[in-house]
Amino acid sequence: MSQGPAHEPLSDEYLRSIAHLSRLTMDESQLPHYRATLTETLEYIARLNQLNLDGVEPLSAIGDAVATFPPDTPGPMLTSDELMRMAPSSRPPFVTVPKVLSDS
Repeated sequence: MSQGPAHEPLSDEYLRSIAHLSRLTMDESQLPHYRATLTETLEYIARLNQLNLDGVEPLSAIGDAVATFPPDTPGPMLTSDELMRMAPSSRPPFVTVPKVLSDS
């Protein structure tokens, strides 16, 4: 489903596919708006991809600010029995969760 370079117009089918993958509801009247917005975004990304970034180090923060995070140390843990009692649905030793993604 490749659309090629960003300057090619995005098809309605492609936009519907992106909306479906993004879990967005889009009606036919919104296609022109989303086509223009996505095309503009893709063109901007194409411009960024043309920049020569040789020797440019990646940033973890803007300016002199440095993000500090506490050490990643384990805290108190639930026992399996406690977890099973708290879970809305379980099949010990597993917690069951509703399906989030579907094929439709």
